[in-house]
Amino acid sequence: MNFLSVTHLVIFNIFLILLIAVIVKNPKSKLNRSCSLLILCFAIWNLGFSLMHSADTSSSAMFWMNISSFGWLGFPSGCLWFVIMFSGKKRSFKDIKAFPVLIFMIPLLLIFMQWRGFIVAGFVNTYYGWGAIWSQTYWPKVFFWYYIAFVLISLLLLWIYRKRTKYLHRKKQSEIIFLTALIPFIGGSVTDALLVYMEFYKIPPIGAILSIIWAGGLVYSITKYGLMSITPESAASDIIYSMADSLILEDTDGRIAAANKATLELLGYKKEELIGKTTKMIIRESEDLFRKTVLERLFRDGSIRKQNITYKSKYGENIPVSLSGAIVRGKSGELAGIVYIARDMRETIKKNNELQKLYKRQAKMRERLVKAEMREKLKKHEKLAMIGRLTGSVGHEIRNPLSSIKNAVYYIDKYGEISDDPTKKNIQIVKKEIRRVNEIVTSLMDFSRTTKIKLSKVNINNVLDEIIKEHKEEKKVEISREISPEAELILADPLKFEQLLKNLVKNAVQAIEGSGKIKIKTERKSYGINIYVMDTGKGMDEETKRKLFEPLYTTKSGGIGLGMSIIKDIIDAHKWELKVKTEKGKGTIFMIVVKEGADVKSTSS
Repeated sequence: MNFLSVTHLVIFNIFLILLIAVIVKNPKSKLNRSCSLLILCFAIWNLGFSLMHSADTSSSAMFWMNISSFGWLGFPSGCLWFVIMFSGKKRSFKDIKAFPVLIFMIPLLLIFMQWRGFIVAGFVNTYYGWGAIWSQTYWPKVFFWYYIAFVLISLLLLWIYRKRTKYLHRKKQSEIIFLTALIPFIGGSVTDALLVYMEFYKIPPIGAILSIIWAGGLVYSITKYGLMSITPESAASDIIYSMADSLILEDTDGRIAAANKATLELLGYKKEELIGKTTKMIIRESEDLFRKTVLERLFRDGSIRKQNITYKSKYGENIPVSLSGAIVRGKSGELAGIVYIARDMRETIKKNNELQKLYKRQAKMRERLVKAEMREKLKKHEKLAMIGRLTGSVGHEIRNPLSSIKNAVYYIDKYGEISDDPTKKNIQIVKKEIRRVNEIVTSLMDFSRTTKIKLSKVNINNVLDEIIKEHKEEKKVEISREISPEAELILADPLKFEQLLKNLVKNAVQAIEGSGKIKIKTERKSYGINIYVMDTGKGMDEETKRKLFEPLYTTKSGGIGLGMSIIKDIIDAHKWELKVKTEKGKGTIFMIVVKEGADVKSTSS
């Protein structure tokens, strides 16, 4: 055997040992299996070339070349498959179920063509053994394109993965594998392909030998960075490297021993510019202040949390940070250093300032709204007070002449000699309108007065007797009652309560168009008595319901809009509640909640 054959044999044994080590490490791992396949290709390649170069005849050399073809024709696909597994790109091809078959079908086809003599056609005898001669068919070119494409794609995937991965040990692994694969690719392409194609045999083909460089990169990645396994050290390294907060490890001399990526990005330094420098280089606060606020607490308590300090960047920028830290001790308890974790607070402070400005604007808006609302209430109160004074004055002025008119009509009707029917009919109309005007005056006077009440026991049935009698002539309306025996006596002002029920029933009668029903019902509850006035009238829309108790608001052509305001005043004076349930076209229910034992006081309208 010549020197080249021996070299190939030695490298074959190295690959064999590495192959066994990878399989034993984790035979079920897909990454391990893909790595084993690639190593096997290199091992077969070296074994075949070792025996080829030392063969006695060209036919024997061709046999070993064909054996080695499983290696040198298979390794580009094995390389691509390993990189796909390593970079986690397999999920990108999960929908292409035949993808693994497509990868390995090309080398199988080329191996078949090699065994038929369509790639390496023969040999020439050289000083290092047999040198291959490419065939004159297009199959060598197919091999070259396949080899270059698959290896370049593998290198490109490695480079992209190195750029994108957030894990430090994976970055290192991909970097080492990329560099150690690049050298054999370039060297092997020149000596095993280009020079042989040019029939230049002074330099031996050493691509299989150079593959040991790539094997060395794999061994280094496995031993140094835990390739194909996750160790506590690599996991901790990944966490520290990829964490969003700045981390600095200070040694016992107060110098920076380590700094993660976030620290370098935050401060604008390169790693070599920080390592070995004192921490005061990056602290804006004075040394005395830092010692009092941070160091003394650290050595007293063992740790600090969320201490607000200021970092200074390489370019002099002040960076507010929230600093946490802890004392690091060795196995025997001696001081080993201090670890600092700092969170950049610039964005938080910016958002807090924006929120403060927003709160201030909202406070000013609320203040303006409150003032506007108070002004509106004051205007409304003054308006109501003025209306109250005006209605009281008008009521007094109208009531006196109205009494005179009423008396005169009464005298004419009783003692006058009126024989014709039209005159008698007109006198009845005058009487009716006098009653109507009197009711309006009474409403005006009630609205202008302070609602004073005198409480006594009131029988609801007795009050209803009078109200129902008044509405006997309303043929279109049927008024009924359902007064529970245990809920017929209440404590109320008799006159005000009668006025309250009269107004509610009158309102219900006016709400009924055509014929309908009104029902008054009582119900005993734990807190007191509920009184219901229910009608089958036209109901109210939301706007009418909302403005129901506003003075002078009315939907009736002949009303002045004070009836419901008076009802509300009487309810408030008794400290009761009035609830309204209505539906357009289906009627309305007024519910008076009479709370027994309520503290009743006089109120003004």
